[in-house]
Amino acid sequence: MERRRFRSLKAAETYQTEIGGSIVPVLWEARVRRRGSPERSRCFERRIDAENWAAVEDRQIRLGAAADTSVTFHQLLEQYWQSDMWLDREDSREKDRVRYDYWRAKLGPLKVAEITVPLVAQHKSALRKAGLSNGTINRYLSALSSVYTGVGEHFPNLVCPVGKTQVRRLREADVDPRYLDDVEFWRMSETAEAASHEFLWPMVLGLLSSGARCSELLSLQWRSVDLVAGTALLSGFRREGGRTSKRKRTAKIGERRTLRFRGPALLALRGLSERPHEQWVWSRTETRPTWPRAAWDRMMAQAGVEHFTPHDCRHTSGTWLAQQGAGGPEIKMHLGHKSMSMTDRYVHLAAGAKSEIGPKLVPRYC
Repeated sequence: MERRRFRSLKAAETYQTEIGGSIVPVLWEARVRRRGSPERSRCFERRIDAENWAAVEDRQIRLGAAADTSVTFHQLLEQYWQSDMWLDREDSREKDRVRYDYWRAKLGPLKVAEITVPLVAQHKSALRKAGLSNGTINRYLSALSSVYTGVGEHFPNLVCPVGKTQVRRLREADVDPRYLDDVEFWRMSETAEAASHEFLWPMVLGLLSSGARCSELLSLQWRSVDLVAGTALLSGFRREGGRTSKRKRTAKIGERRTLRFRGPALLALRGLSERPHEQWVWSRTETRPTWPRAAWDRMMAQAGVEHFTPHDCRHTSGTWLAQQGAGGPEIKMHLGHKSMSMTDRYVHLAAGAKSEIGPKLVPRYC
């Protein structure tokens, strides 16, 4: 019997119907097309075999294209540091630079084709032996992956060695967020003045009240703050066509939301607005503010509060809201989460000890 090739099961069924329902052997045809490479095709009796063959062929074509170039990882990294993807990360550049420097030291002189999955897996194992946590190792792998993503426009045939089918990220421990209790809050407030930083305590109150990320709070300008309503508008932008908009972002990419300031946090903002200031809320000059790390460390040491980071103020804000009986959607809106899975870890904390400070800084939305 003559065999016919069909690109879909629907096409095969349609043909069988047209010829009166006869059983016709079906062949699945797989085609692989890549710019700069001739089209490849092959037929299989099983669909899964066709899909697997196409995936292997596609990867071989891309690896072959990468092998033909003399580009080194060091050149990739230099190109990445000039890309919009890197320049947009001005709030975390200094912290992330350590991870990129690690990969530059390990992979810098190697050609792209020489950076294989087994090689990256060896460095992943070395990081584990060095005692780094799974979360920290994942940040290192993400840094390597971002280099390949950031230079994709200039080197479209690159194959990133990090991913679901390559070097996989490690499972991170699912722990409850760290949050302040009332005693720790009052100790911090008493030692904040001794930290000798004008903006430190107002910034802490702002984080606790709004649930903002540190980068979001630091990006606030007076033109986006409504001191009457106690709100501040965060604007985000999206990547279009693989490139990033030149407009400065104040929130995560693609995100636009409003921060709320209540109680002592709003009073602190109004007090700062009465003094001479420039465009930035947390700076007296035209220079973009940064987090006062030294003053923060002094305050925490004098208050005796351990294992608490500025980002934990965001966890505290979500926890205080949950303790007042707020549901998942309300907490999700307050923290600006993308999915409920990120919010769920706050909901079960509602049964914990109630905070007296929480309702003053983070009142319910309704």
